[in-house]
Amino acid sequence: MKDKIISLALILIALLQFSCSSDPPGNEEAAQPSPVVRVQVAPILKEDLPITLVVDGVTSVRDQQTIVSPIDGTIVSLRAEIGSAIKAGDTLATILTRESEAAIAGARRLLAQAGSAQQRDDALKALQIAEQNQLLVPVVADRHGVVVDKMASAMQRVTANSELLRLVDMSTLDFVANVPVKDLSLLHTGQSARISFPLLSGRSFSGSVASVSASSDRGSQTVPVRLSFEKHSPDPSSLLRVDIMGSAAINVGVHRDALVVPVAALLRNDISNTYTIYTAGADSLARAVAVEVGVVNDTIAEVAAPRLRAGENVIVKGNYEVGDSTRITVEAKDQ
Repeated sequence: MKDKIISLALILIALLQFSCSSDPPGNEEAAQPSPVVRVQVAPILKEDLPITLVVDGVTSVRDQQTIVSPIDGTIVSLRAEIGSAIKAGDTLATILTRESEAAIAGARRLLAQAGSAQQRDDALKALQIAEQNQLLVPVVADRHGVVVDKMASAMQRVTANSELLRLVDMSTLDFVANVPVKDLSLLHTGQSARISFPLLSGRSFSGSVASVSASSDRGSQTVPVRLSFEKHSPDPSSLLRVDIMGSAAINVGVHRDALVVPVAALLRNDISNTYTIYTAGADSLARAVAVEVGVVNDTIAEVAAPRLRAGENVIVKGNYEVGDSTRITVEAKDQ
């Protein structure tokens, strides 16, 4: 009996030793060090950040002129074409007066109805006199401009004040922005702006607020705000045309000493509409920081959070692969 007890004790001791020396399934993996994520970082900066109001609009001219016929008559010639550059003093059209046209037409009818040589001679003399005394009235431009519309053609009969052409003075080209009524309090004349045009490969021009209309559009509840282009080379009027759509970023204020990070540092939660950044500490660990986001432009974003300070590094590449307290290693930025 004693021998059986000793044998059982030895077996139990052997089993205990085996169980202590063998890790449970999965412990080998748990014992391995956590992976290290390679990241790139950039410092949080403190700087004055412009506040911009971005609005849509179109190019427009302040000075345009509709050329009309001064008399009743027939257009003998119309020299201007769409796109023609006109100078003050240029003759745009020549119009035969209705009275002259009637005299010539009457003499030609007499000639056609002449039944004798004498009647024919009399009709020819009448036609010669009518043609010699015909009155051609020139239509002369009183200012320079570019023809943008043509409403008549040669040999067309017109009445007084019939529209012939429309001219615009491209030196008065501006940008008219449609500003929501709720944003009017942010605007005043003289504010600088950047005006860009998608159809011109995003090309942009400097400008400033010139005037704010006293009327609004009832449907869209917007107010026309006219922005003038800065005069520089190349001249915007040489590259732009009327009614080109674009957008204006108007500088309406500035946030002083704002904390800013590269836009690439922001991680947005679409469900909660919140933002997070990851800081890279000296302990080589990523730390998640919930931030409030203010002004955002193409490259940087204003952020705010308790204890966030300028000079801290934020992760700008690899931040989608880390979590809070993930071990990281910082590598040089891509060249």
